[in-house]
Amino acid sequence: MIIRILSVALMFAIGSLSFAADKATSKKKSTPAESSKKASGETSEKKISAAAQKAADSLTSAESSKLLEIINKGEAKELTSLPGIGGTRAAAVKKARPLKTTTDLLSIEGIGETTFEQIVAHAKAGFPSESPEKKPAGPAKGKKKKTTPTKGKE
Repeated sequence: MIIRILSVALMFAIGSLSFAADKATSKKKSTPAESSKKASGETSEKKISAAAQKAADSLTSAESSKLLEIINKGEAKELTSLPGIGGTRAAAVKKARPLKTTTDLLSIEGIGETTFEQIVAHAKAGFPSESPEKKPAGPAKGKKKKTTPTKGKE
């Protein structure tokens, strides 16, 4: 009877140790942004292309810091001032916070390379209050085309 109890206890101990070892080796630490993606059902990670990385690397540290500040702390108004970011994408950015690098924007649903490169260009331009993509199209108001009177033959 004692042998039976000891063998069951030994089997339980070995099973617990192997389960703990498997769990420890398969678990990787995730960043808060990854945790929020998992919680929201976003599991696909986008790879960063060379062009996107080059665009990110072109930012000065001040431009990068300001962009990260807007991304991580900005309200909807500040986020939607970025090119290609509307209400839905602003909400996705808020949900993915905090982002560690500017290239983390590429992991957010709806932000691809083109939008990312537009945001980087906006940052390099000094974060103008109105981006070129959002300016109204058409002729400027108040300007009339100058015409010269035609001279008739005498």
